[in-house]
Amino acid sequence: ANGNRQARCVVATTSQKLAAKAFGITLHDYRAYGCETGNADEIITALASPGTVFWHPLDQSGKRIVWRTFSIATPL
Repeated sequence: ANGNRQARCVVATTSQKLAAKAFGITLHDYRAYGCETGNADEIITALASPGTVFWHPLDQSGKRIVWRTFSIATPL
């Protein structure tokens, strides 16, 4: 179990529809909860492998962020 932790997820795609598909959610949910980022670290990470979802837990205060890959079949 993930203990209901929050996570930050990023993916580089050419459309919101493709981003929603990568996350395994509806386009409606993506538009309700997703957004574009201006964070340089997130952009560099996502552009390193377009279409791959990267995530990290938000409870890493003060620690180096370690991005992990995510697939719909692998729970956070």
